[in-house]
Amino acid sequence: MNVDINVLPQEFLPRPVIRLRTLLMLGVIIALASVAYLLFDLKSNAEDQVSSMEQNIASANAEIEAFSSEQTLQEMTNEVNSLRNTVNQLTAHQGHYESFVASRVDWGDALRRVQSRVPSRVSITAMTQNGNNMLTIQGTAPSYSYVTDYLRILDSDPILVQDGIPSWTDGVFSLKISVVPGGEE
Repeated sequence: MNVDINVLPQEFLPRPVIRLRTLLMLGVIIALASVAYLLFDLKSNAEDQVSSMEQNIASANAEIEAFSSEQTLQEMTNEVNSLRNTVNQLTAHQGHYESFVASRVDWGDALRRVQSRVPSRVSITAMTQNGNNMLTIQGTAPSYSYVTDYLRILDSDPILVQDGIPSWTDGVFSLKISVVPGGEE
């Protein structure tokens, strides 16, 4: 137990620098000022957002009115019809192109296929185009069996089709093939 014995009068005793009551009052004032600042900041942010939303609504209403006018709807309908006509024309052109490609004989590819399948001991001396899709191949081979083997190899190709029986006389042969239009398969 502490006993404080002061002989000095009360007015001469040391006083605390800040009283507790003053400190609490300062804390309350700072807290109220902070709350007021936060409320002001929230209000100004909300006002900015509201004005931004009002501008968005106004522009959306202007677009709606522009699209809902009778003239704009008619223009859009005309444009859609024009696009449909263009698509129909392109589809027709594509059909014409596909039929053209299907009816065309790719002679470069056909000759490459004929030349690349020549077996050993068979040599080609001439190739002649007859008509639209016929090819006559002439060459030399030691026997008729080499010619028929070559013809079988050519006939296994999807665009080359045997046309008739090959002829062979004294090592010289001649055979006819038809080339399927449409190119590579």
